[in-house]
Amino acid sequence: MRGMTGMTDRRRTTEARRMPVKTGRPDAKGTMRLKRISLALLLAAAFASATACSSAPASTGGHEGMDMGSSDGKQTATSHHGDGPDASAEPERSGGQAGHNGESSHDGESGQHGESGQHGDSGHDGTSGHGGAAEAVSTVAKWTLSADEPQPNEETTVTIRVENAAGGAVESFDINHEKKMHLIAVSEDLSYFDHLHPEYEGSGEFKVRTKFPRAGRYKLIADYIPSGGSATTNAEWIEVAGASAEKQAIEPDEKLDRTVDGYRVELTVDPLKAKKETMLTFKLTDASSGEPIDDLEPYLGAVGHVVILSADTEKYLHVHPMDEDAKGPVAEFMTEFPESGVYKIWGQFQRNGKTFVVPFTVKVS
Repeated sequence: MRGMTGMTDRRRTTEARRMPVKTGRPDAKGTMRLKRISLALLLAAAFASATACSSAPASTGGHEGMDMGSSDGKQTATSHHGDGPDASAEPERSGGQAGHNGESSHDGESGQHGESGQHGDSGHDGTSGHGGAAEAVSTVAKWTLSADEPQPNEETTVTIRVENAAGGAVESFDINHEKKMHLIAVSEDLSYFDHLHPEYEGSGEFKVRTKFPRAGRYKLIADYIPSGGSATTNAEWIEVAGASAEKQAIEPDEKLDRTVDGYRVELTVDPLKAKKETMLTFKLTDASSGEPIDDLEPYLGAVGHVVILSADTEKYLHVHPMDEDAKGPVAEFMTEFPESGVYKIWGQFQRNGKTFVVPFTVKVS
């Protein structure tokens, strides 16, 4: 059997060698088939390449910041959350007439103001408004008052000249919520609050006229963005002549519920912990009817603004709303308290062409 098997294998091998092998060029039909296959492969490759290009993701960029700063009389750079200031804005000229166009509050009572509340070119709060991280631009504010000894309830012109590190004028400023500068004025005991908007005179100089209600010390905080830099604050203490009234104690409110100008405002806060994000929720209703207020008007391009100061005035926060286009009855603001202690919060809103200020005092652990 082994011999027969070996013989059979040798015969098969020999027969295989004798089988004719076709050589030469393919016939016409074969050529056509090859061409069709090649064309199909080329079309498939082109389609795959086009699909890959069209599905590639477009590049995007973004930035965010946080509302945090301090006002110790020194220049402090801060960044705001969510705003993109208009860096290309031209200097405003006021012809030397800078008016009192802010809003003031005395222990929860708001005054009459000249703000129209129209929505203009707002930038945000919230960021420095540049395509990347803003560079540090060192500035200093030089403060001048029209009177050496300002008197209570007499008009005083405040001039702020912003200079660079070399002493030259800073010429260009970004628009931040419709204004090139926000000026906060508070009494030493925080019972008085005013939010002003000095007019830009050119050559780094801003001016505003205002009245201080009584004798004593006041802190002025200039909040601005030099073009190419980040949000910055500079502060100055001034003294109004006369016998100072007894200071009011700065104590946390037992209940965060207050009525101002016919509006009931309730403030709800997350657990107040230092260095933790905290949501501040304002709910506004008609104090008489209890009906929700759902027709708030834009104030400086947003549903409202919140300014926060520590009891010693050393920590300053300017907070913008989560939803700038909200109309009420709820307005939400996210912030972060830098350290524990007592803070005063001023919520600023506008309705029927009139702004009103709602103050609250809280304790942060």
